[in-house]
Amino acid sequence: MPPKVGAIQINIQITNPNSKLLSESPIEMEGNMSHPGMVPVRGNAPLISESRYQGNLVTTMAGDWIIFLKIKLKNGEIIEKNFPLRIHE
Repeated sequence: MPPKVGAIQINIQITNPNSKLLSESPIEMEGNMSHPGMVPVRGNAPLISESRYQGNLVTTMAGDWIIFLKIKLKNGEIIEKNFPLRIHE
């Protein structure tokens, strides 16, 4: 089922070759519409089990969004990733 306007659940899994836990910190999330002028939505995805994170963002309208993730590793390194997401009515 495609994501719809309103609260959406984001599930994230972080893995590495040796299966060690990379971070215990929540992942910071920010959703932005692909066109200018829209206010970003923000949320956190806390660790829910070994290398799995889950959080919610509340989208405000249908259309193309870009979800930005900021992951702080145990060693202090910060990894930033993003992915597109289409939100439906």
